[in-house]
Amino acid sequence: MAAISNDELLSRLGRKMGEPKPRATGQTWISLFGEGLTDVSALLEVAGPYIDRVKIAYGSAMLASPEMLRDTIALLKQADIEPYPGGTLLEMALHYGQYDAFIDWARGAGFTGLEICDGVIEMSDELRSETIRRAAADGFTVTSVVQEVIRKPIVDVVPIEERVARVERDLEAGAKRAHIVFQAIARGEVSTDMVGPIKARQAERLVEAIGAEHLVWEAQTLEDQVAFLRLFGNTVNLGHVKPRTVVQLEAQRRGLGYESFWSEVWQRPHWA
Repeated sequence: MAAISNDELLSRLGRKMGEPKPRATGQTWISLFGEGLTDVSALLEVAGPYIDRVKIAYGSAMLASPEMLRDTIALLKQADIEPYPGGTLLEMALHYGQYDAFIDWARGAGFTGLEICDGVIEMSDELRSETIRRAAADGFTVTSVVQEVIRKPIVDVVPIEERVARVERDLEAGAKRAHIVFQAIARGEVSTDMVGPIKARQAERLVEAIGAEHLVWEAQTLEDQVAFLRLFGNTVNLGHVKPRTVVQLEAQRRGLGYESFWSEVWQRPHWA
């Protein structure tokens, strides 16, 4: 008698199969911080099918040798994963008037995605939209970052309607998705109170206005990931996921994790 396959057992257990790449929803984005080729290869061996986009973050792309960077990006592309550099590098290029040089470097390295953000520099709506349009016209898949908390140089919480309007402008300019960073939402109710629940209603407002397929939610911790899965289902797009937790997240998406199965059996959130 032939052994039962993973897929057949998953089906018998009533678990949903993951969508193959490329997928519009259920995406997982991770960040790398200078891992070597051996580490990246090992990660892709076990988690490649569950990763859609990789940021080579914190300027680490500039610290790798050109050969290692190109080889790393080639590995990601072979696994149908889109590579992109961290948005701060593009902010620096804009600040110093070196956008064209940055684009030349990104293209030469093999990047196919870019991230537009204004975590450091002041960026008018016009400059932000124009940068998105230029990057898209240069052939890159563009995503933007929309934050709840701005820290330049004082802490300011951006009202939800302003964030909705910003996402709408970014998409109109040519961004494919907006990465929503809910720092105050994930860590606290207001900027001076860093302990508290995710503000589910604000997240729902963004989905109602924009559509789930255009949004990627910052979810670095298991608690945040499960909260978004509970709120929007297993096809929610999640970003800044830590590489070592990709398979754990995929298990939660498919209802195989302890927390998701507990909620299914007892019909209430695990941390209720």
